[in-house]
Parts: sequence; structure tokens; C-alpha cells
Amino acid sequence: MHDDILDAADWAVHEKIADPQKIAIMGGSYGGYETLVGLTFTPDRFACGVDIVGPSNLLTLLKTIPPYWGPALQMFKDRVGDPTTEEGKSCSWNARR
Repeated sequence: MHDDILDAADWAVHEKIADPQKIAIMGGSYGGYETLVGLTFTPDRFACGVDIVGPSNLLTLLKTIPPYWGPALQMFKDRVGDPTTEEGKSCSWNARR
């Protein structure tokens, strides 16, 4: 997903819609997480960012999911990895903690 954000920013600059020195990144929830990713991994690409309730620690997020989010939790584990398994513990996002 982050590559898509960078591609969109490059497109906006190429089309003269955006000034590369004034690009901001903003999002809520998962978009907030992407905002933190953008500011952390590519800080030279964004002048500023606004994270609206984005999780800053995926392991903490997974440990605090309420029961009624059960189906979403399983979907997350299927897509990102299950940190309760050996295979999931070896995921790069888990190894960085």
C-alpha cells in the first residue's frame, strides 16, 4: 500500500497538481497507520502528516481487539500474519518490534 501512496504523490507532482515540498499524508484508522508508515519510512517525501486513531503498534492492536471484531481479526491474521504462530512471528512487521 505504501508504494501506492508514493506513486500517487509522484503522479500529483508530475501532473503539476502538487509541490513535492508541500505534500502531506493523512488518514484515519488503517489510513492513520499508513500515515505513520509514510512519516517513518519515507520522511523525505512528506512535509507533514496527520494520524487519526491509527495504530502505532500492530501487536498491541491485535492484543486489544474487542470480541465483536472477531471476523476482522481473522481477516487481519489471514492477510498480514498471525503473531500467535511461529510463521506469523517471523513476519517482518513482527520482527521489528
